[in-house]
Amino acid sequence: MIPVYFLRLGFFLLLLLLGALSQTVHAQRFEPGYVISPTGDTLRVELENRFWKAGPDRLRYRTTATAPILDVPSRRLRGFGLLRGRQWRVLPLQYDAAAEGREANVVPGNAMTRLQTDTLVTEVLVLGPVTLLSAFEDTTPHYFVLKDNAPPLELVSRVISRTAANGSQTLVTINNYREQLRLFLQPDCPAVASGWGSLAYTPAALTRLLSTYNQACLGALVVRPAKSARQPTLRLDGGVVLGGGPGTGSFANAQSTGLVGLVTGDFQQATLEQAHLAAVKRRQLTPAAGLYLDVLMPGRTLAVHGEAQLALGNSSSHTVNTGFASFPTKTYAFKQGTQLSLLAGLRVFGAAGKGSLLAGGGVLLTRTGFQDAAVTYPQGIQRTYKGTGLPDRRDFTMPAGLDGFYLEAGYRRGRLQGSLAWRRQTSTTSVTDVSTISSVIFNKNTNQVISSSNYAYVYRLSQLQLTVGYRLSPDTDQE
Repeated sequence: MIPVYFLRLGFFLLLLLLGALSQTVHAQRFEPGYVISPTGDTLRVELENRFWKAGPDRLRYRTTATAPILDVPSRRLRGFGLLRGRQWRVLPLQYDAAAEGREANVVPGNAMTRLQTDTLVTEVLVLGPVTLLSAFEDTTPHYFVLKDNAPPLELVSRVISRTAANGSQTLVTINNYREQLRLFLQPDCPAVASGWGSLAYTPAALTRLLSTYNQACLGALVVRPAKSARQPTLRLDGGVVLGGGPGTGSFANAQSTGLVGLVTGDFQQATLEQAHLAAVKRRQLTPAAGLYLDVLMPGRTLAVHGEAQLALGNSSSHTVNTGFASFPTKTYAFKQGTQLSLLAGLRVFGAAGKGSLLAGGGVLLTRTGFQDAAVTYPQGIQRTYKGTGLPDRRDFTMPAGLDGFYLEAGYRRGRLQGSLAWRRQTSTTSVTDVSTISSVIFNKNTNQVISSSNYAYVYRLSQLQLTVGYRLSPDTDQE
């Protein structure tokens, strides 16, 4: 049996994981945009906006709201962007691959400069006669300033490690961006000349400077792509589920109860019956219906999942061989009413075709709805030991609650979703079969039986469940 505190701890750890992941998942939705093909043709599309921090390696878009979603490497394009938001250009650029601006990543003895040329996905900060691009924003940002008849200018902040005479290491930042820009923008222009000394090394400051230079010094119109609208916040998806599947209930970990083993003096112990319930397998097909709620994180790839299900119970009977001539068989009859199950966990979504694959897991609590199990002896019973009649109980209590975990996988598209779940649960209390006498303790002088013991079990339930869900809540995203 899984202790309740372990389940609570597991759920707490899941929530911690959720909090960590939700900080790193970026929002996504389809917005009007464009892509520039390798041949230079511009195509209007609906672009999946993931609110990237750096240029994406792959891009997903569709030509219309009902068209299939295309997933392409972004480096195969010449550019892409949002009609009312950010823009990117894909072009070959030479850059310093050894430049490292994060102090924690500086390694003593590393090369200070390593120039290489590669095709980069760069974000457009300023578009004009003098264009400003950025790349590697999620690590060490590199800025590229482009103008006609001049090679691109790279601006990057470098942190290097220097060894002092006493052997200690000192981190030094090298960034001569002001002088580099001033020389690149010759001849001097009064509109920007007074600002060189206070120019900060930030994308906002560089954008303002080059926008001013284009407009005031060159008399040109410039484009400063706007940042996309704020990222979506949490979204609640709620709906109904319907399904069912096969399951198997079993009785495990048989343990004798009572005073077994406490035998001294004139008392002896005798073993009588075997653990009959261990041979019982309750195979059942259980239909279920319920409600679900997904709290989707801003990235729409992670959700806290909750679900409540009602499942129809079922009746079953199982006859076992006892090995005793006086009652060679006994029959267990189980009757189960409506079950209530509560699920809480996480779901992860990944794009696939026109929808999303889903995978998840979490904790599961069930109110079983069992009535007391009944025991009958089809061929009669006469149970005594050394002439003493033994207790004759014909029913026993089944567990009221089960707890455990579940794992699921499925597919979601629009309002519909389908999933296949595997559930594993254990009874929160033991099941004592008082109809089976495992052993007795008797007085060896008088043959008087002074105590009898039964078998206690853990009830386990394994299930497969196939469900179909329909979302009732509106979709607040632009999908």
